[in-house]
Amino acid sequence: MTPEQAINLGWRTIPDYPDLLIGISEVELTQWTALMDLAGHKRTTKLHAPMEWMVHRYLLATHGADIKTRPYLGDAHHFRRLCDCFFNVEGSMLRVEWNPHTVKIIDEFFANNFLALLGSSSAGKSFTMALLGVVMFMVNPRFTKVLVTCTTKEAGMGKIWGDINNAWNQIENLFGGWGIPLPGKMMSEPVMVRYQHPEYVPGIGWKMTHTSHKAGLQLIATLQSSEKQTVATVQGYKNDTVIFLGDEWDSFSPALADTVIGNLSSNANSKCVASFNISSRQSAGGLISTPKDGWDSVTPEDEEWEGVYGKVLRFDAEKSCNVILWERWQEQGGDEPKWWKGIADHAYVEGLREQHGEDSLKWWMFVKAWPPPTGESRFIYSENELTKHYNVDERVITWLQTPIRIAALDPDFTHWGDGAMLMVLNVGDAQVHGVTKRLCELHRAIELDKFISPTGGPKDRQVVLLIKRFMEDPTCGFELKNLGVDVTGATSFGTLLNELVGTGWIPVDSRSKPTDLMVSKADTRKGTDVFESLLSELWLAPKPLIRAGQIKGLDHETRREMCLRCFNAHNQRGKEEVETKKLMKKRNKKMSPNRADALFIGIHVARLKHGLVNNTDAAGLKKNTGPLSPLQKYYRDNPHLKPKIPKWRKPQSFQPLKSSHVPW
Repeated sequence: MTPEQAINLGWRTIPDYPDLLIGISEVELTQWTALMDLAGHKRTTKLHAPMEWMVHRYLLATHGADIKTRPYLGDAHHFRRLCDCFFNVEGSMLRVEWNPHTVKIIDEFFANNFLALLGSSSAGKSFTMALLGVVMFMVNPRFTKVLVTCTTKEAGMGKIWGDINNAWNQIENLFGGWGIPLPGKMMSEPVMVRYQHPEYVPGIGWKMTHTSHKAGLQLIATLQSSEKQTVATVQGYKNDTVIFLGDEWDSFSPALADTVIGNLSSNANSKCVASFNISSRQSAGGLISTPKDGWDSVTPEDEEWEGVYGKVLRFDAEKSCNVILWERWQEQGGDEPKWWKGIADHAYVEGLREQHGEDSLKWWMFVKAWPPPTGESRFIYSENELTKHYNVDERVITWLQTPIRIAALDPDFTHWGDGAMLMVLNVGDAQVHGVTKRLCELHRAIELDKFISPTGGPKDRQVVLLIKRFMEDPTCGFELKNLGVDVTGATSFGTLLNELVGTGWIPVDSRSKPTDLMVSKADTRKGTDVFESLLSELWLAPKPLIRAGQIKGLDHETRREMCLRCFNAHNQRGKEEVETKKLMKKRNKKMSPNRADALFIGIHVARLKHGLVNNTDAAGLKKNTGPLSPLQKYYRDNPHLKPKIPKWRKPQSFQPLKSSHVPW
């Protein structure tokens, strides 16, 4: 058979394999020929043979199974060529530049089933993820579900979903010119591309024979207020291929991150890409990017490593392709180089350096893409201090007598907050390395919003009734006199609490003056002489207790929130002062430390009423020098949340649809 005869039978050559005729399956060839006839095109050799995008799509879907006589160029190669066919064409509304960042991400996506993108701002992460989502759906639409996350749907529309929308519009415009219906429809509510199956009916035209929410692309929100719905959405999807594009992964709760990993590990053909600006080793992003051998095994000079779940890529803005171009230009001179679009440049890096300094959280998050090491000195608590040196995650094994049960409430729905939090603690004496100490242990952390009903009446009244309920609960019961309540800006809430529960509880107004309690046995100064306000005392006075090993049982989420707040060791009045919640939330993407606030109110009650004061210095504390990584310690504390490590298998071979008149 001559090449001309082969081409007439549906074979063709492409530049990637110039001496090799590429064949499309007989089923797909029949579909394509029928489509051309139905669309009114003349039957020509050019149209009879498959178009180039069909060849790349078929090779990508079958992983080059038909390429026998020479090495297959790889899925990543044909993905990029397919993108060129869709986007880098004349009149395109969206063009794709193959900068080094985008090429690296795509290469690693096809080489790994889990990929974490630990990146600075403007690293091209979201745009590349959008390309992966749209084009991979087009490869095998009926059997592919792409889940896309962002903090809120509104934020997603301006970020990753905006890129998905632009890519979809370009493909829709391109295929519309060919008279080819797409296998999906862009919808605004819910925000998704819903799969649809088109067939041509003689005398009627194109008809969508069926639609399905089990295939397509869908945007889901990840804020804590949407967590239940998001978890249910992730758990509910089962398809041949599920691709999870986790934008803003650092904002995930541990429960959501575990659900995603657990659900994907049960699906042989699933892939996950997690993209984020890392804020802490204990955040969701920090946990998912933890190196196999722990954070001590890598340095800020490393740009990639093997993580506990898969490959981790790190994009340092100081080493971005545009910064490298700028440095070469400064050294060699000549004409100004052509800059890569959407990638951080020299001006971006220097602007953040000048505005915030190299010791700031923003520098490490948005430039270095690394958990803040030197920047931790501005924070009240650090991860090493809490988890490695002072064992705050350990529980009390044996109390010398029955501990006193105390509680603390942060209503947090009247000022800058996200949800009411009740922390129940035990206070009592125990033996620690042969020394009797008064300890304070977190007994139970209760998110009251999980018990709030939209139809249950005013929220403040429901919170008060919940306090009464948990007071009488034998698993966490406490006396009213041992309850501390944050009443900052919430006088009416205190009145309601008096009416429905009773008086005698301890009001805590963070705007008031510090107490006269001594800071510690080593520092006998009064709180009024050291701290700027009661808020500062609430957050800073526990430091000596933590260093003496007297605070126990702190869970991962509470420890994470404790590491969010900054402080000034010497303000203009020469006192220690913490930043306001308003400033802290602005710096931390509106995250509110509800658990940490309630914990410190509880410790304050223990200091006020039950003699909690540090009685040793840190030198006498046995330190934990074991090899456990932050992720290992978290799952040691929460064994029921530990997912099984995925055992990924090779995707099954692509099976073309036999009932369709279009090449889907």
